[in-house]
Amino acid sequence: MFWFDDIDFVGTIPLEPMRIGRLERWWLNSIMDKRGILSIERKWNETPQEWKDAKRAEKPTVSYLLAYLDNPTNLTPRRELPIRRKIWWAANNYLRDNNDGTPSTNIKVLNEDEFKENLEAMLRLHAELSLLDLEEPDLKDKVLVERDLEEQAEILRELGRFEESIKLLESIKVSDEEEDESQLLKISKLVGYARNHDAQVREIERKEFRL
Repeated sequence: MFWFDDIDFVGTIPLEPMRIGRLERWWLNSIMDKRGILSIERKWNETPQEWKDAKRAEKPTVSYLLAYLDNPTNLTPRRELPIRRKIWWAANNYLRDNNDGTPSTNIKVLNEDEFKENLEAMLRLHAELSLLDLEEPDLKDKVLVERDLEEQAEILRELGRFEESIKLLESIKVSDEEEDESQLLKISKLVGYARNHDAQVREIERKEFRL
């Protein structure tokens, strides 16, 4: 596995164009290539062959991420946290439904002990990053702080540490502006789940279109 911030950016591979027939090429030239199709073809033809032969980077699977955590290289708290977050989300997928109401999956990627261990590790990483952010305050803005607190509160709730979750959620300062209404609603729902001692992942809102 490699990290994008470890590599040097050398350029972007352009899209490979569709094959252009002689008649279509004549027509595109006659309209001064207003649709930019010939320009796309030209950029592709100018691209080095080794770029064209390059393999597309694949996103690591949950199994790969779990194996990587067993034998990590160049792993820092800022890198480990998003890895564990992806594992956390994937571990809850069996509790989620698709838009048509069917289960997202019936596969559990972690057992209960592994799930708990991952969440506890995330709390530890949040604590470590909070100390780093005190040393580099310019790297942290208000929105990121609020998201971190919400995530930590949700982790505490799913661990069954309800009072700690409620205390953290109630410490989040949200303005009365209209754009913050959804955040207020989300926090209110999470507090309600915690007060009911509900540790299961819950849907807060569903977008009209979801990939």
